[in-house]
This record gives sequence, structure tokens and C-alpha cells, in this order.
Amino acid sequence: MSVLSHARRGKSDRLLAHANVRQQQGAVVEGVLYQLTAPAQILDMDPFEGHPEAYRREVCTIATEEGALSGWVYIAPVENTDDNCLPAREYLDHLLAGRDYLSDDYYRRLCAQPCVDELDRRSLTMLGIYAGTQR
Repeated sequence: MSVLSHARRGKSDRLLAHANVRQQQGAVVEGVLYQLTAPAQILDMDPFEGHPEAYRREVCTIATEEGALSGWVYIAPVENTDDNCLPAREYLDHLLAGRDYLSDDYYRRLCAQPCVDELDRRSLTMLGIYAGTQR
């Protein structure tokens, strides 16, 4: 079992976090699973996910409504994590925008995640965060 963690240090600000997946007994991570039309397409995702520096791409077993599937998951190496980091409000809003794909309980837990508010637009741009995401 895995849990969504906000402990992956941001690229420009070491106190801001991005989402990460880590093992935790009894925990679940909800989200969207994309199907690639060709295996090589995963290489196109790597730059957006910061592979191989910020995240490492790993094949994991993913529980779905149709049964277990194998899929790529981007996981931050331990040296890139810090449990004292918090996500920016705008980054958390990006995750919350996926509400249609999340259970009510999981969505409520994401809403309760502490975060850093009121970053200026320049800081958000440096962090690669789009400030216009609507919940």
C-alpha cells in the first residue's frame, strides 16, 4: 500500500513540496492512470516529472476497479524528500482540480493538507506552478 506524501522538495525553494508516493501499510493513493499508445511515450513524460533527478520512474502494481495493473509511477528518491516541507496553495489546488476522479474522503483529506499561501506569481513561475488552476 502507498500514501501520497508532500515531502518531495521543490526545485527552487527547498521549503516547498511537491507530491510523492511512498509505502505505508493500509494507505491508498487515488488519482488518474493514463494509458500510453506506445511504450516510448513514457520518455515524453520524463522531463515534466523531473526524471531521473527529482523523481525516479518505477513500475508498480496499481489496484484499479478492473483489477491489478502494472504502471509507471514517479517516486522521489529519499535524498530529495523532507517531511518538513509543505505544498504551495496553487499546487494543492492543481491536485484538488481532479476531484471528479477522487473519493469524497480522499478529497477531504487533500483539502485538509496544510500548505503555503500567498506566493507571488514570479515565485510560482520559478517553481513551475500555474496559478490559474480552479478547484
